[in-house]
Amino acid sequence: MDPISIIGGGICFGIVLLGILFLVPKAREYNEQVAREQSKIQSLVQAQGWRMSKPEKGDIKWIIHTQGWQLHYDSDSSSDSSTPFLQWIAPTPANSKARFMVLTEHGLKMMKHPFTRKAIDKLQGFANKIGQKKSNLPIEPNRPDPTEVFQILDAQNEYQIGQTKKQKLMLAASSHEALHRIKGSDIPYLLSKVIEYEKSNMSDNTERLAQFNARIEIKIYTNRPTAELISDIVALGEAVLALKI
Repeated sequence: MDPISIIGGGICFGIVLLGILFLVPKAREYNEQVAREQSKIQSLVQAQGWRMSKPEKGDIKWIIHTQGWQLHYDSDSSSDSSTPFLQWIAPTPANSKARFMVLTEHGLKMMKHPFTRKAIDKLQGFANKIGQKKSNLPIEPNRPDPTEVFQILDAQNEYQIGQTKKQKLMLAASSHEALHRIKGSDIPYLLSKVIEYEKSNMSDNTERLAQFNARIEIKIYTNRPTAELISDIVALGEAVLALKI
């Protein structure tokens, strides 16, 4: 073997060795952080008297639930472009008339576009024919009827309620009273807290918070669920449940 090949091989070996020496401790540190955070989550669940279950299969890694609501972590690992998220779901109180959505400004414009309305109507008709895919969750996160969504959008009651890393967050409500009550509640503050946890590269246009006829939903995109984030999402959900409209 000539000297140049020997030197080149030595350099390559050195680079690989340095990579191993750097990456292995980093991976160990990351795994330790995840384990510590999972321990904090378990402690929070026990302290609050909630229940936690872990499905054996699928993207949903764990479910926290009470008699009134559920919160689950979806790793979205089966997707080609994985976007993990936390989703809080509760049945809409029977005495609540408020119907609203919180989504990005771009998402709101997309939803209001005539082409989107036609496309959603067609997709809903197709979905009704093939049926709704069942999950292993106590409360199914089914999509609302498009009529509900368009009734909220057509009311033209809109307000900037917050800000993501990239876009404005817009509140669209079915009535002026609902808009006014939400603006004057703790919801804008609590929503701003949970949005801070989102990944900086997230540009998704789906609703982050919504109350439809059947259920209330909160959806926050994160690949590192923490006990603090879980506490803040639950506080936000309970603030929505407490709305007197």
